[in-house]
Amino acid sequence: MKPNRKDKEHQIMEAALKVFNEYGFYKATIAKIAKEAQIGKGTVYEYFDSKKQLFEKSIIYIKEKFIDDCVELIKDEKEVRKKIILIAKYHGIFMQNHATTTEILLSNSALLSKEIIDSMMDVRESIYTFLMELLEEGIEKKEIRDDVDKKTLLLCIWGGIMTNYYQRMFLEKTKAEDIGTEDIVNTIFEGIGRS
Repeated sequence: MKPNRKDKEHQIMEAALKVFNEYGFYKATIAKIAKEAQIGKGTVYEYFDSKKQLFEKSIIYIKEKFIDDCVELIKDEKEVRKKIILIAKYHGIFMQNHATTTEILLSNSALLSKEIIDSMMDVRESIYTFLMELLEEGIEKKEIRDDVDKKTLLLCIWGGIMTNYYQRMFLEKTKAEDIGTEDIVNTIFEGIGRS
């Protein structure tokens, strides 16, 4: 069966992400991406106008894939706290797998067009919506107090997860699997005040 256009596009983006991760944006070439994808260089240009466009679309692709992967990851888990821990651990592995791409984004935001920045914000809102639904599920199941400000809780949880992984992986050079994600989520769920 011949792959459809979307499958070929995904194949190219997956290859591009590997090449960007290995070489960085400036040393990555369309030729290296085509070789990784096991296609001709011209085929890449049938799908993407430039390396910059391919990079931008690949970023959106992996961010959207992140949400899909999280949904699949937690589908059989019943407890909301455990779902959030699973998502947090996956986020760490995801960041590790895309470390160079993340560093490119953090240090070269000028590479990104306004359209892609807007798209990334839309994906971030999708992540927030997904997490908010989990928090609402937790309130409904009485795992989370119903008197908390949900938006503040969402930002505390996601901000804590992201900052923890950024600090430990990029600044302290710790591997994702060696970072205690449960500590962050449990601290938020249990609170820090003394009764």
